[in-house]
Amino acid sequence: MRFLRTIGKAILAVGLVLSATFSYTATAQIRFVSNHLVNVGNTSVERILPKPVTDSTYVDADYTDILFRKNSADLELNYMDNRKALSHFRNLIDSLGVENIVEIEIVAQASPDGIVSRNVWLAQHRADVILDYLKHSYPKLNAKITVQTVTESWDNLVEYVKQDPNLTAEEKERVIGIIESPTLTVGEKKQKIKTVGENPKVGDIYYDYLLKYYYPAIKNTGIYVLHNFVEPVQTASSAKRNNPSSTDYKNRRTLTPLASPSDDQIRFVSDKMINVGNTYVRRILPIPETDSSYVDADYTDIDFRKNIADLDTSYMNNRKALAHFKDLIDSLGIENIVEIEIVAQASPEGIVSRNVWLAQHRADVMLDYLKENYPDLNAKLTVHTVNESWDNLAAYVIQDPNLTDEEKQRILDIIDSPNLTVGAKKQLIKNVGRNSNVGDIYYDYLFKYYYPAIRNTGIYVLHNYIAPIMDMQPINVSEEFKPAPPDSIILNTDLSPVPPVRKRPVLAVKTNLPYLSFFTPDLGWAPIYNIEAEWYPTEKGRWTWLGEYEFPWHVVPERHQYFQILNLQLEGRRYFKKASNHTGWYLSGYVGANLFDICFDRYAGHGYQGEGFGGGLGGGYVLPLGKKPDTRWKLEFLVKAGVYMTLYDPYDAGNPFSGKYYYEWYDAPELFMRRNMIFRWLGPTGAGVSLSYDLIRKKVKNK
Repeated sequence: MRFLRTIGKAILAVGLVLSATFSYTATAQIRFVSNHLVNVGNTSVERILPKPVTDSTYVDADYTDILFRKNSADLELNYMDNRKALSHFRNLIDSLGVENIVEIEIVAQASPDGIVSRNVWLAQHRADVILDYLKHSYPKLNAKITVQTVTESWDNLVEYVKQDPNLTAEEKERVIGIIESPTLTVGEKKQKIKTVGENPKVGDIYYDYLLKYYYPAIKNTGIYVLHNFVEPVQTASSAKRNNPSSTDYKNRRTLTPLASPSDDQIRFVSDKMINVGNTYVRRILPIPETDSSYVDADYTDIDFRKNIADLDTSYMNNRKALAHFKDLIDSLGIENIVEIEIVAQASPEGIVSRNVWLAQHRADVMLDYLKENYPDLNAKLTVHTVNESWDNLAAYVIQDPNLTDEEKQRILDIIDSPNLTVGAKKQLIKNVGRNSNVGDIYYDYLFKYYYPAIRNTGIYVLHNYIAPIMDMQPINVSEEFKPAPPDSIILNTDLSPVPPVRKRPVLAVKTNLPYLSFFTPDLGWAPIYNIEAEWYPTEKGRWTWLGEYEFPWHVVPERHQYFQILNLQLEGRRYFKKASNHTGWYLSGYVGANLFDICFDRYAGHGYQGEGFGGGLGGGYVLPLGKKPDTRWKLEFLVKAGVYMTLYDPYDAGNPFSGKYYYEWYDAPELFMRRNMIFRWLGPTGAGVSLSYDLIRKKVKNK
C-alpha cells in the first residue's frame, strides 16, 4: 500500500507540473463564461465552461453548453436548459453557415466527486454522446469536430470559488488550498474538502453549498464553434484610443450635445437620463453618418428589449418617443426635411452574428414603421447599423461618475486593444473587478445600467430649419431611463401610429368550457350553465375581483332525474406580473355557497337535497388569444382546492310512485327536522378551462 501511495503521489506531482505548464501557456486562452446563471441561494453567478484548447484567434464567444445529471452520461433535453441550448446551437450554425466554420470543439468534463475511474468514464461518454448527436444532426460538420475531455474539473471549481459572493476570503483560501495542495492525493482532497467548515450564510460549505450549486454546474459539456467571421474593432474617428496613457482617455470624446464644428462627428446626447444607482448620467445615442451641417438636435430614439428586434410601444419611453417624432414632423413640415437617418445598434454581448442580425432587423423594423406611417418621407430615409456598439460603451465609461480613473482605464484598455478578438474582450470585461460603490463592475453596473441603454435605434431628422442653440438647463430627472426587469417582457409588434387614446379593459365575462359538456346516460347532454365576471380596478394593477354563478337546471321526473344547482362564488385574484394586461400566472382566494337537488337513480329515485358553503385557494394561467397586446379574447386554465360543508337530506321516490318523494326518516314524523345530515370535504373543489372576453373597455388618454 505504501508503494502504491508513493506511486500515486508521483503521478499527482507530474500532473501538477503539467497543469502549471498548461496554466502558463494558456494565458492567451479565454475563460468562457456561459450566458446561463448558477443560482447560489440568495444570488446568482455566471456558469463557467471548460476551457477549449484550440487557437483562440478564431474564438468569438460562439458556444453553447449541455448539462448532465449526476452520475449520468445520457443527453436529456428536458434537463436544465438543454433544449434551449441545442436550439441556440442550431440557430448559430444556420446564421454562420457551414462554410464559415473552422472547427467545432467538444469539451466534456465531470465534477470532482466520487470515484476517479467512474468520472473518466463519464467525461468520455458525455463527449461521445454529444459527438454522436452532432454527427447525426449535422453530417456536414463531421470533419470539423474535435473532442477533449476533462476527467475531474478541479479548475472550474476553483474558478467558481474565486468569484463566489457568499464565501469569505478566508473560506475561499481554505477551499483553494485543499484543491491546489501538492501533497494531497485526489482522494484526500475529496475527503478534506468535505470538512472545510460552515458559513453563517450558506450552512455547511461543502454539502449545503458547493455540492448543491457548483458541482451540478460542472457536470457539463461545452460546444465551441470557431469560425472565420470576426467583427472589426470599432474606433472613433475623432480620437485615437489605442494604448492610452493613464490620463489622456478623459479627453478622447466630446460628450456635449452639440460639439464644435472642428469635430469630425457630433456626439448626440438624449434628453433622457440613466439612473445608475445613486445618481444620473446622460443617455448617449449612436453617431449618425450624415453631414453635420444639417444636424439641429432634432431626433428621437427607440429602445429594444434584450435579444429582441420587435417594436414594443409599451417598453421604456417608446410611446412618448414616437409621439415626439410625430410632433416633430408636423412642426417642421415635410418640405423642410432633408434626410431622416435611422441608426440601429446592439449591445456588445453574446454572439456577434446574432448582434449583426439584431442591429439589421431593428433598423428594418423602424424603416418599415416610418414607410408605413409617413409615406411622403420614403425617399428621404437612410439606414446605418452598428453591430456591436463598443463606441457607446466607451463613452458611457468615460463620463461615469461612480468608477475610478483606474477602473475606467482597465475597461477602455480592453475595449481598445488591437490584439484581442471581440470574443476575448467580452470575456475579459466580465472579470474587470469590483467597485465599493457599485459592486461587480460588469454584472452589477455596466450590464445592468449601460447595456440596456445601448440597445436602441436613433432616428435623426436633418432639416434646413436651424434653431438657435440653447444653453444647457438642469434636466428633469422625473423621466429618467430605467431598464425594465428581464422577467417582465411584453412583446408588442403593433407598428401603427400612437393614437391619442387607448381602451383599457374594465370588465370581462367568461365561461368554463368543460362544464358545458356535462353528460349523463339518462339526461343526455346536461350542461352546467355558468357565467363569471372579472372586474379590473386598474389597468396595470395585479388585483382583480370576480363573481361566478352556476345554474344547471335539468329535470326529467318520469326517470327521477334531477340536476338542479344554484352556486355563487366570490373570488379575489392576484396576478404575478404587474402591467401584464391581466395575463400569465395568478393566485386566488374564494368563498361560496350553493343550493342543490341531485338525483340520478332512475329506479328508486334516491337523491339528495340541501345547502352548502365553503372556501379555499386557487391558481391558474391566463393566455391571451391573438398577437395584439390589447386582445379581448383570453383562455384561462384553473384549479381550486379548499374546504366544503353541506347540510342535506337524502330522499326516495314513493313506491308506487305517485309523483311524490319522501325523506328518509324512520322515527315519529313530528320529530323530523330538515337538514339533519352533514358532509365535510377537504381537497380539490374545482378545475376548468375558461374562455374570457373583455366586454367593457374604457377610453384612456395616452400620456
